[in-house]
Amino acid sequence: MTSTKTTEGLDQKIWKLFKGRCLLNPSHPGEVIHEIEFRSQKPNDWTDPENRVLLCNECHNLVHSKDIALWKMELTKLREEWIERYG
Repeated sequence: MTSTKTTEGLDQKIWKLFKGRCLLNPSHPGEVIHEIEFRSQKPNDWTDPENRVLLCNECHNLVHSKDIALWKMELTKLREEWIERYG
């Protein structure tokens, strides 16, 4: 089942939170909003802002090519650190 939630306003908040920069490589502009927990795993609340980060395409591909569980932990940790520093 595909979600019909609109994320436009939420997406803008994520772009603003991460200042348009990639979480993993802030020297790169952000290009993709990535859900830490996949939509299939959180069908009712995948749009939760705490579940979303901004990545460049290169880092987004990297996150999808490696150990998903490890990346979930790393992205969650880095997101918390980002918010503490810039939030």
